[in-house]
Amino acid sequence: MQKRKAWLNIIGLVLFVLFQLHYFQRSFVFPMLIKGKSVMPLSVILMGVTFNTINAYMLAGWLFYVSPADYYGGWSWLMSPMFI
Repeated sequence: MQKRKAWLNIIGLVLFVLFQLHYFQRSFVFPMLIKGKSVMPLSVILMGVTFNTINAYMLAGWLFYVSPADYYGGWSWLMSPMFI
């Protein structure tokens, strides 16, 4: 298996940025659009934080450390039906 530098993995970086944009919208924009002022229990917030922390850790581990160097196939993968 070929050793690679994580910051050179362009596909991993693209997926990471999309993940960050999605969760930024989900965490900051969407709550401002919700009508009503109901209170959310602290346990629900803590379960969400715990799940998202573990999920992000596993996704980053796969994208930057575990997946083989040529797993995504380079720039052409970004235009393939699997990505789009």
